[in-house]
Amino acid sequence: MKNNRKKLKMKIILVFTLFIAFGLNAQDKLLLLNGRVDRGKIVEDKESSFDFKIYKNGGKEKVIPYDKYRIFSVTNIEGKESILYKRDTTIGHFRTENQMRMYIYGQRDAHNNYGSNHHFLGGFVLGFTAAIFDTYEFEKPGGFFKRTPSIFPVLVPLAIPLGVSFLPSKIMKDDVSDIGYLNSEEYVEGFNKVKKFKRIKNSFLGSIAGVATGLISYYALR
Repeated sequence: MKNNRKKLKMKIILVFTLFIAFGLNAQDKLLLLNGRVDRGKIVEDKESSFDFKIYKNGGKEKVIPYDKYRIFSVTNIEGKESILYKRDTTIGHFRTENQMRMYIYGQRDAHNNYGSNHHFLGGFVLGFTAAIFDTYEFEKPGGFFKRTPSIFPVLVPLAIPLGVSFLPSKIMKDDVSDIGYLNSEEYVEGFNKVKKFKRIKNSFLGSIAGVATGLISYYALR
């Protein structure tokens, strides 16, 4: 009896899992020019935009308008892809269809695979160190937290974009969905664009957190 219940329970879980998986796959997909893929359902096709229904956590639905000029392609439930992108220099579309696809794939892989948490940590250490040493008094009696902080630590986050630009931009093979993509200049350009943005963003936020922690420590220990 127990074995029958266990088997029935396993079947229910399997059916439920397959239902969820089918539900996630059986959606329209929008491949955006920034490399993002949004899944949902096109509820209305207008001349210059789509009304796109997305499904949020908890089963909630939300309809969002998407401008067509931001979309590279639409893949329907049957898996058929329709290309919306067209080369048009008047609106900034300078790449060919294939070049743009590779550029988007580069952005997508950088969004999905490139980890930049270590840049947040590096920015935090840099900001915290700057704030702490700014309070160091060199004259006797010297030591940390003996001098009033100056504006110097606040300038550290502002220098982050310049500092990040000097970091090497080598793409790791583990971050690439297809090693053959590295032969495409457009793919590398798209990847490095997002990689640089994530580096700057996380380093900047980390340095602000580090400076804030250092200043809080100063006033708390004073």
